[in-house]
Amino acid sequence: MATKYISYMYYFFSLNIVHLVFFTSLLIQKSENEPISKRWNWLWIPTELLVLLVLTNDLHEWAFSLSPGSGAERYGPLFYIILIYITVLAIASIVFTLIPAINAKLLRPVIPPMCILAIWAIYTFLYVFDWKPFFYVKIAFTSAEFNILVVILFIESLVFTRLIPSNRGYESFLKLSALNIGIMDEAGKIVSAPNAGPKIKSTLIKSALGKPIMIDKDTMIESAEINGGQSFWFIDLKELNALKSKLYLLNEDLMSENDLLTADNKLKEKMAKLEEQNEIRSYIDAKLKPQFSRIKEIIANLPEDEEGFDNALKEACVLSVYIKRCSNLYLLSKSSGNISIAELGLAFTESLNYLKLSGVKTQIEWNVIKYLDAIKCLKIYEVFENAVERFYSKLSSVDVRLEKENNIIVLNISFEFGDLFSIDEKTKRIEEKSGFLVEEDLDGKSAHWKIYIEGGAV
Repeated sequence: MATKYISYMYYFFSLNIVHLVFFTSLLIQKSENEPISKRWNWLWIPTELLVLLVLTNDLHEWAFSLSPGSGAERYGPLFYIILIYITVLAIASIVFTLIPAINAKLLRPVIPPMCILAIWAIYTFLYVFDWKPFFYVKIAFTSAEFNILVVILFIESLVFTRLIPSNRGYESFLKLSALNIGIMDEAGKIVSAPNAGPKIKSTLIKSALGKPIMIDKDTMIESAEINGGQSFWFIDLKELNALKSKLYLLNEDLMSENDLLTADNKLKEKMAKLEEQNEIRSYIDAKLKPQFSRIKEIIANLPEDEEGFDNALKEACVLSVYIKRCSNLYLLSKSSGNISIAELGLAFTESLNYLKLSGVKTQIEWNVIKYLDAIKCLKIYEVFENAVERFYSKLSSVDVRLEKENNIIVLNISFEFGDLFSIDEKTKRIEEKSGFLVEEDLDGKSAHWKIYIEGGAV
């Protein structure tokens, strides 16, 4: 008995769902202020009458026969009337869905809802006639769940394709909101006016699109594009202007004190910069005095022949690049106690490039990337420059390699000479101020320095 009435309830859901789908199709492309005709409510009478007749089938057997049987013998005339009724409502839903699209000559928006209705129609047809291969589909997707899902998908597809407007009640929302926003349609008609603010023309709203416009000293208007028109809002500047007036009065009282403090701070900054510049200038003058003197001597005694003139300028360039790079390393040491070894490598590279202009073969390998004490960087570069100046006239090649030996950074500097020197010595000394060990090897044909940097790299 319970199973029988459960099967009867299937028609309760089927009839009411197709009825709701039909009513939904009546709302297509209607505004919130345009309800459907009340005459359609009479359609609830045949729908619910058919539901009642199905539920009372045991009394009259108009829908289903209570006698054992199969095929068409199981169904009474009421069953076929229900099928015709559902078919009529389904066709009417399709028609009312298509009419607005046909009038607007846009069929693409109705494709999703039509596909959903088609799937629902196929499912219902196969379910009613109990097609055997459809049995497993009925188990996987039960009738009630499938019909509810179809209604949801149909309505959502109408909303998604904008056949049914989903955002409604703007006027009530905006009246309750403190945003003070209005809406204007594409024709320039103000559909919803802000809660407060002056009366304005549509041209002003269009002019304020993306760029705020001052209406008066206390009111500003701004607008933005929305679907079907523009939204606009007023910005009240009264409180801001009042605050600005108070701040202006307060600023006048503090202006004199601020001016004095600003002038004092600027004077201190200038004095600090001047002291720093004097310190840098004093260091450069003292440290690089031999190079400046040699450049002055070269300029004062430039040879008249072209080759000698060219060689003199090349030597001056080597000295100049040392002055530039040494000054740069010193400036870097002022901002930090440690300098990147890569920066020292750039200084070596530029010096070697200028030596190459003088016909000296050069090579550099810089395989360590760490930080080194600034004083040590300056001292290492000074050792290199002293050697270059010492052997400049006899140099044929220079090889510089920075590498690690037993976790100690070692700088190898090798010189090859074009002429022999009357030198035969091998010394080892400690640079006391910089704290690193220097091995010096001179044999008359070449010179080699091996600098062990201990405890200076991080």
